[in-house]
Amino acid sequence: ATSSLSSVYNHRVPYHKHVHEIERQRAFLTLYIFPNVTKEMHLYKRQLLNPAISLTGNKKQFILIAPGSVWNTKRWPAHHFRTLIELLLQQQPHPICLIGSETDRELCDSIIPAQHHERVQNVAGTMSLNETIQHIRKAHILIANDSAPIHLASIVNCPTIALFGPTHPNFGFAPISDNSLVLQKDMSCRPC
Repeated sequence: ATSSLSSVYNHRVPYHKHVHEIERQRAFLTLYIFPNVTKEMHLYKRQLLNPAISLTGNKKQFILIAPGSVWNTKRWPAHHFRTLIELLLQQQPHPICLIGSETDRELCDSIIPAQHHERVQNVAGTMSLNETIQHIRKAHILIANDSAPIHLASIVNCPTIALFGPTHPNFGFAPISDNSLVLQKDMSCRPC
C-alpha cells in the first residue's frame, strides 16, 4: 500500500512497520499464490499462511547463493563471493546454484570460478517467484546478502547464512529459519 503507484493495483497490502519482514512478505505473497490452481500451488499457499506445515520431497542436494541486492551498499563484494565458492567447492560435495533477478545474472556469472564451472549453475533471472521459493525449499543452505532471498528462505525454513553490512538485523530483517546465522561487522555508523 505504501509503494509508489500503489493506486494502480487491484489489491494492496498494508505495510506494518513493527512486524518482521517475513510477516510483511507473507501477507504480500498470499495474494500472489492463487488457491486451487494446482495441488502444488495450494501447498505453497498453506505454507505461506502457516510456516509450521512442511512441504514434501525435501532433498537437500545443493547450496544456493544469492549475491545480489537491489541496494549496492548491501552487497558483499563479488571477489569475496568468488573466494567463498572456491572454498565451498573444495571442502564439500554439494554443487552450487546462484540465484537472483535478471539484473543479477552478470554478477552471478562473474563470481563463478573458471576451474569449477561444471559444479556451479547460474539461474539468476530464469525463475518465477513460485519456482524460486521451491528452489530455496530444496536447498541444503542459502547464503545471501540482506535481501529478499533470506526472507523467502525463512518462509520455507531453509537454513540460511545472511550477510549484513550497513543495515542491522534488529530492524525486522534477520532470517528466522530454525537454522540461521547472521554474519555482520559492527560499524559505528550502523545503520549506515
